[in-house]
Amino acid sequence: MNIMDNSPIDAPAIGKIVTESFEVEQLTDCHLYLLPSNTKAFANKATEVFGMLMEKMGASRLLNDYKFDIINESLSFDNQPLLKTAINEEKANFILPLYTPDKSEKQYLIVRSEEKDLFAHIPLMIYTSERISKYSIMEQMKWYGQDNPEAMQDFIKEEVDTDAFWKRYAAASASNMMHPTFGMAVSKAALKDKLGIKGKITHLDKLKMMERIEENFVKSHRDELADAELMVVFSSMDVHSLRKFANMLNKNQRSKLAEIANVKKLAENASTWLEVRFAGKIESGHRTKGRYRLYITDGKKDELVEFDSSDSFLVYLLFLIDKVLKDEVDTLDFDKYKDLFVKLSWEVYRFCDGEERFKKITKGRNKEGNARERRLSDCLGDIKISVSNACNKLGALPAPYIIEDADEHLYVEKQDIMLPKELTDVINKWSATI
Repeated sequence: MNIMDNSPIDAPAIGKIVTESFEVEQLTDCHLYLLPSNTKAFANKATEVFGMLMEKMGASRLLNDYKFDIINESLSFDNQPLLKTAINEEKANFILPLYTPDKSEKQYLIVRSEEKDLFAHIPLMIYTSERISKYSIMEQMKWYGQDNPEAMQDFIKEEVDTDAFWKRYAAASASNMMHPTFGMAVSKAALKDKLGIKGKITHLDKLKMMERIEENFVKSHRDELADAELMVVFSSMDVHSLRKFANMLNKNQRSKLAEIANVKKLAENASTWLEVRFAGKIESGHRTKGRYRLYITDGKKDELVEFDSSDSFLVYLLFLIDKVLKDEVDTLDFDKYKDLFVKLSWEVYRFCDGEERFKKITKGRNKEGNARERRLSDCLGDIKISVSNACNKLGALPAPYIIEDADEHLYVEKQDIMLPKELTDVINKWSATI
């Protein structure tokens, strides 16, 4: 059994969480299943305890709709090897599929319990499920807000800035004091550390955070303070508001939000990184192997990223440099990097027409209306294919290292980008002129 408030949000209060690529089709989210090979007396007791607890807690206080099921036949875990192994190792007799709309993979809580522990363990299973589901929905709210800040701000104001909300919030706070296990707090101690708050997060604190909510949506995935402020506002919402948001999203929006959130987590947990290396010599007869080359590596094996166009590599360098130079990264401002692009054209390929190349990349059409120039979208398409090919050869997931469109940026972590001294010297000289 774990201490809840200070533990990571994905840490279970009891048991073990297993993540699989494919779900077990026979199992339904938020149904607590008793696995086979338990006695009838144990099954009857578990059913009784679950029913008593649900009646005591009240469904209106819970985010998810919980049911209890007894599995009377063996389940097939052919597509879930990790789950099968974990159940055997833990000797688990309960399994609870978790509702995590921000994830594309499937998570299961597995627990080993004895009859004498059911009154303690079943509430902790429900607590874990509620805590993780609540956090998952709040993650979706952040990502949705970044794409739709005004719509999300209207939703927040409608749900939070009302007398009805504060009455429900006060009632929930009082109820949580009587039943601390079901406070469903999102590690307030960790949030307060990020915010630099020593005491309570007051009503006034929350109102000030509300004033900053739109700008926080835009930068929350890059800024720890903005992220923490959003989580404080979201964690103040009751289950009615969270359910309303979850139901508001259509299927395509849910898929997109899950994809974005997963890319961020992939970047944070990546075991590979990008290295720009100084080769010193341009390879004759090969238009993209200039004096610098890009590699993706895991420390044991390197894969050269072979771009179809030299312009694509120059554009990618701008994204890498922008990520390295800034603490807070937003949509790339190409106008700011025009002079650097010209310098890189010469430094990497000894091109003398860097300024013309930049114009062709950032313009859609020339004076004659010819759209067959190499535009930024063409470069981004080449980057996506070339980087993905290198990642696939290395066995790495490409998502953190590609750019979907000009409004996006790289999700790779700053510390996972290595630039050679020869290139940083050029960057530093350019920086001194702006």
